Amino acid sequence: KNMKNIIIIIIAILSVTSCKKPDGKISGVVTYYFNTNYGDKPDVGANIYIISKKEYDDTKAKVIDRFCSAVSIKHRIDGIISGIKSDSSLIIEYQKMGKKYGKSYKETIDEMNRDIEHYKNQMNISLNDLKSRLNINSNDELDTLFSNARNEIYSFQSKSHVRFVADGNGGYSTNLPPGEYYVMIRSNHRDARNDAEILGQIYFGSVKIESEKESTQNANFSRIYNLTVSGDPLKLKV
Repeated sequence: KNMKNIIIIIIAILSVTSCKKPDGKISGVVTYYFNTNYGDKPDVGANIYIISKKEYDDTKAKVIDRFCSAVSIKHRIDGIISGIKSDSSLIIEYQKMGKKYGKSYKETIDEMNRDIEHYKNQMNISLNDLKSRLNINSNDELDTLFSNARNEIYSFQSKSHVRFVADGNGGYSTNLPPGEYYVMIRSNHRDARNDAEILGQIYFGSVKIESEKESTQNANFSRIYNLTVSGDPLKLKV
């Protein structure tokens, strides 16, 4: 009888083992913007964190995803503000360009006004993105989102059992059981002026791993406009 039980257990173990699908693979390349001469470079030492969707709360993942969308729009707004500058400095800059290319004063001012209108339109599009897509209407709401996301980002990193760093070419790869996963990548060379990304910009996404197949998850971190903006960017009159 004991021998029969042992045989049944062995058969059960073999059945489970034989039903297990082979691992799949995730790989990618992490890069960051260096400058206009060199363009992108490998983000050597970037940190990669992976958690199965079964092991992580979907509502927490949505906070991080919402944060990444807000940061992207905020960076766009900062870039627009840096382009608008002040009226006096803008006029001087356009006068220099007009003189270089032999344009009259009127042509120069007309071109400047067209560009300012373009900036204003882009600003309105960006502000509408924040309001309609993310339901953010003030800097206070943006700060709250950033604060909540910071906690979730650090929590995600601490809970991740699959973690490693990008190699000398910015590459990474690892085998994983088939399933769906969240992937977080923190840049080693590009940070941002918010509490959540002071140690490096964040990329957050999801990936489906299939047995004996390779999935790719790349990340590119852009430059951040390092400027100080007075007032609330969400209340700019444009």
